[in-house]
Amino acid sequence: MTFAEVLCALQQRLLEVMAQKDRDNSLELFTTFSVLRELSYESDNRALTGVLVDLMDAAREIAMGGKPKSLIPSVDTIKSVFVSVKG
Repeated sequence: MTFAEVLCALQQRLLEVMAQKDRDNSLELFTTFSVLRELSYESDNRALTGVLVDLMDAAREIAMGGKPKSLIPSVDTIKSVFVSVKG
């Protein structure tokens, strides 16, 4: 499984958590996205970091009990980050 596939699976999980209003799992996703964001700083890939920040912000907002105001990146957006890395 590639990192892009992992992020797409986590994005899908975030959408499920949002639909279920599952604050506990949202908090776990927030922590996961936070760690990945910190690691992304080493890659110096601003697009990847931006996607992770958006996912992290949405997870935090769900964990706080609301509908996310932050944009949840689409699967296409996530995949495009990795296409640009190869090119």
